[in-house]
Amino acid sequence: MDNNEKRKIQFLAGIVAITFIVYAKCIAYPFAQYDTSIYLSNNDTITNSSLGNFFKVLSGQVHNKETLFIPIFYLSFFIEFSLGFSYKLMHFNNILLHIINLLLLYKVLNYFKFSFITLVITICIYALHPIQVESVVWLMGRKDLLATFFLLLSIWTILQKNNKYVYISSILLFILSCLSKPVVISLSPLMVVLFFTNGKSIQKAIIKTIPYILITILFYLINMTDTQRPYAEFHSSYILQLFTHITERFFLIKSLSPMYFWEYLDKESMILGGITISGLLVLAIISLRKKYYLIFWTICFLALSMLPLLFIVIKVNRTFYTADRYLYIPMIAITILFSFIVSKVRNDIMKQLILGGVSIICIYQTWNQINIWKSNATLWYSIVSKFPDSYYAQMNYGRMLQANKAQQKAIKHLEIAYQISNKKKQPSEYLVAAYYYNKNYKKALPIINEMIEKEPTSENYLLRKLYILDKINEEEELSDPLKEEYLKTLKRLIEINPNSDFKNKISK
Repeated sequence: MDNNEKRKIQFLAGIVAITFIVYAKCIAYPFAQYDTSIYLSNNDTITNSSLGNFFKVLSGQVHNKETLFIPIFYLSFFIEFSLGFSYKLMHFNNILLHIINLLLLYKVLNYFKFSFITLVITICIYALHPIQVESVVWLMGRKDLLATFFLLLSIWTILQKNNKYVYISSILLFILSCLSKPVVISLSPLMVVLFFTNGKSIQKAIIKTIPYILITILFYLINMTDTQRPYAEFHSSYILQLFTHITERFFLIKSLSPMYFWEYLDKESMILGGITISGLLVLAIISLRKKYYLIFWTICFLALSMLPLLFIVIKVNRTFYTADRYLYIPMIAITILFSFIVSKVRNDIMKQLILGGVSIICIYQTWNQINIWKSNATLWYSIVSKFPDSYYAQMNYGRMLQANKAQQKAIKHLEIAYQISNKKKQPSEYLVAAYYYNKNYKKALPIINEMIEKEPTSENYLLRKLYILDKINEEEELSDPLKEEYLKTLKRLIEINPNSDFKNKISK
């Protein structure tokens, strides 16, 4: 082993150690973040090990809210629960997967003979950039870790000795990647370049890529054709907005958040997206002229890995349009391009200063970003702090405060959500419930009346109104107008459900 190889191994060992130390504190974080409890810890299909549940997981029947076919992702947790793993070991496995992905990325880059400084900066940023925190710390983020793991294995396998077993192995690994998270399907056309790089003629490279394209079509049909959801009309400005936002997050121009709302995008900042896209086009032209084919491939990797993000952006039924976890795979290309540009700086001292500065900033920011994922309360407090005008953030922060028995603070945030949402259904429902459980029945009454006005045939809302009026009556006898309202509500319920027992209540 020469000195150069020893230096690379020492560097890798150092990065692995630092990455584990930085992320280790999340091992103590419970099943509280986001919707983890819905899909994992409170999901009987995942937590109860049985042969029937095993086949349910393999068939994708894990939860009625899960719209993606990702059995490998859920199978990993099914196995962990079956073995009696705690949330601590599950967090540990997420960190371990992230570290394995770093090593795989290193193996791929080393095969392509990137310069040592490009390798160093790429692995450092990919390991420690705060954008990566969500995928590593949030247990549900494992789908990105697994998809990347199998994708990098598939790429690395293609680059090995040519034989049919290696080829079949690569195809199977690509399928496993799609079964972990189908966002990787957009990258299948790039396999042509990998086969060409590995000594195949362009014709043979195209032929060998056909199975990957067919797998892409299959998984698209399985996962992406949800006709029940409306989509926004596509505008070219979405591309500018998306690249603006990614540039801001990568260079930490604006602080990171577990989710980003539509209000975050403004026309003034879109100029940054234009500069980013122009810079990438210039770099693509230069890379072709100077025969930096791997850099051109990396730019194509970035563009194609962004397609699923664009697909999400144009969905109008999402309150937020993107999150950090969607960048875990594109970060492979982003970090390589940034590192390649830095490697072209001629002054070695300047390169070392850039590496040192970037590493320190990333470690500091990542350490702080991990704190955000400690609990639901810290998570939603962070989101509300960044997006105080988002009813969705205010509403969920209020719900978290309710769960933590901070009732008065909860009501305050639920009231804000109710007002800024223009009295939408969900914030109204949560505010009525909060008023009811805090015995503010008179405050709940006008809101439930608004809800009934919007949905006059809702038996659920009419029943809630009766409960509220009953509680008011317990505190003080109902006034004549409220008695009339009570009777009208009863009559409406009887009209909706003639077989109900409310007729007896009218006589009383």
